[in-house]
Amino acid sequence: RNYYIGTTGVDTFGTMHFTSDFQERDIVFGGDKKLLKLIQELEVLFPLNRGVSIQSECPIGLIGDDIEAVARKAAKEIDKPVVPVRCEGFRGVSQSL
Repeated sequence: RNYYIGTTGVDTFGTMHFTSDFQERDIVFGGDKKLLKLIQELEVLFPLNRGVSIQSECPIGLIGDDIEAVARKAAKEIDKPVVPVRCEGFRGVSQSL
């Protein structure tokens, strides 16, 4: 659902977000394949999108999944920009003080 502006409903796709719903198994064995499959599915469901961003959270940073490699591979497959963003909560100066 698009919760950006309730009055516009789902006719505004500018701020739609999707989640990979990683489970414990994905954390243990890595979720690279699941992430790539999600991006491929996203491309099928929303072919008019202009790009994808991958935003990682703490578990992904801790186990070291390579979202940059997934982004490069997905960008070649879908021929659109795929931007990996490392935004784990433990990163940065503010989290280390």
